[in-house]
Amino acid sequence: MNTLSNLIIPPYKFNKLNSSLSRGSYPKPKNFKFLKRLRLTTLISLIPKEPENYLREWCENNNVELISFQVQKPKENIPLSFSKIGQIIQTIVDRLDGNVYIHCLDGELVTGIVCACYRKLELWSLNNCLFEFARYIILYNH
Repeated sequence: MNTLSNLIIPPYKFNKLNSSLSRGSYPKPKNFKFLKRLRLTTLISLIPKEPENYLREWCENNNVELISFQVQKPKENIPLSFSKIGQIIQTIVDRLDGNVYIHCLDGELVTGIVCACYRKLELWSLNNCLFEFARYIILYNH
């Protein structure tokens, strides 16, 4: 019989962009077993406040570098400036020799914007970037 502690549960809206970079929503303790299997070296948080203690402790106990960028909750405007996106993308690229997980609160808008910019860096067409971005907004909001 499976109990919650035996289940391997990915974070909401999890996906791998490539062999080194994954995306999704804010990790909960129930996701830690799954994240451990990714052999993460870096976890990048794009959230309004500092990460919760449980996430900091998990990263520390598993030798995962935790980097937090303060990003406001989206309201009417896009919550990221050009310079902040540049900092985040540079942080991702500098750490791709390991395994990186990037997340915002819900794995949608903020993470999607950063991932779309990363895809442009990989020379994806704008249409493909927007299609992937929309997939996380549309599929999960119906």
